[in-house]
Amino acid sequence: MKALLSLLAAIVIPIFLFASVHASDLVISDVNFEDSVSPGTNLPVTVELSNLNSQRDIDNLEIKVWIEDSFGDRISDKATISGLSLQEQGQKELTLKVFIPATTEQGKYYLHVYASGKLEKTTQKVEAESVKELDIEAQDNSIDVSKIELSKESYAPGDSVDLAITVYNNGIEDLEGVTINVYVPELNIQKSLDLLTPLYSGKAEKVYFTFAIPKDAENGIYTVKVTATNGLVKSSESSYFVVKGTQIDTSKYSKIAIEKELKKGKETMLDFKVSNQGSDSKNYTITFESSGLSAKIEPNSFVLLPGQSKVLSAVITANAGGKQSGQISIIENDKLVSVIEISANVTEDLTPIAIAFIILVLIVVAAALYREYNGEKPKLKTTAYY
Repeated sequence: MKALLSLLAAIVIPIFLFASVHASDLVISDVNFEDSVSPGTNLPVTVELSNLNSQRDIDNLEIKVWIEDSFGDRISDKATISGLSLQEQGQKELTLKVFIPATTEQGKYYLHVYASGKLEKTTQKVEAESVKELDIEAQDNSIDVSKIELSKESYAPGDSVDLAITVYNNGIEDLEGVTINVYVPELNIQKSLDLLTPLYSGKAEKVYFTFAIPKDAENGIYTVKVTATNGLVKSSESSYFVVKGTQIDTSKYSKIAIEKELKKGKETMLDFKVSNQGSDSKNYTITFESSGLSAKIEPNSFVLLPGQSKVLSAVITANAGGKQSGQISIIENDKLVSVIEISANVTEDLTPIAIAFIILVLIVVAAALYREYNGEKPKLKTTAYY
């Protein structure tokens, strides 16, 4: 028995020693960063890694850096670098940036660094971790554009864009005279708004903007640049939206289907673009056919030079309720080149008579409920007709 135990010990003990040696092959030699930083800023963190193994490289090396509060809750995203290698007995220095949210309260926090990988040509995982204290201190004067909200992600030419912007005072002092600017460089759209009251320390304010996309705007992705400033401090952020218009390429026949919600008797605008993709000047005629819809299109006849485009507006009116359909035809040099098929669900507004009837029904119901509530039972009256 003693011989068996000795044999097992001779096998098991080296295995544990081998694992412990591999577990310490990867070492975080040093972590450098600014001891004190402010909310709303990026914190550069420089990490130095060492491979103590004298025979094998470390592959699939991954480094993660993040910040936690004193309760162990993570307050930042994890900055990550992966897919690296570290040579045997080698060192590597890497810099990662961790963003500190603008709404972070000042106080003591903890910077976590975690590194892991596998020894070359093995499945043996090696890892190392470091935790350091970090002080986050608010600046005297600071502002942050913390959120940009668009009413939707995709628009058509001529649409209105509703924009909600949240600005946050993450400084110690109240801020007077804050101005918010909105700029869409590709469309040369500029808007500005002055806050009428101070932006108090630790408080946020939401403001709203509306602007129209030009009817001749090309399909594509557009940038919304937002800046908040009071002259002493400044913050800028960007967001994006997509413009998808109805564009007619007359170099080939096309059919486009569009669905609309319409109200009877109300006008609705439909914008579309006709482009001459050919090498010669061409004449264009636009026609509209429908039994329940009418449309006014101006101009309905024009000439386009090679490469030219023209934005047209169709003013559509629903003349009947229910499901209706219509067709816009684009004719190039007497040849039908494109069709826009419109499917509409038409609803009707209530007439004054209908509104009066509904009010009368509500009054009768209310009176019946009143009598029942006061103990009066309505009498049933029978009428015979001869």
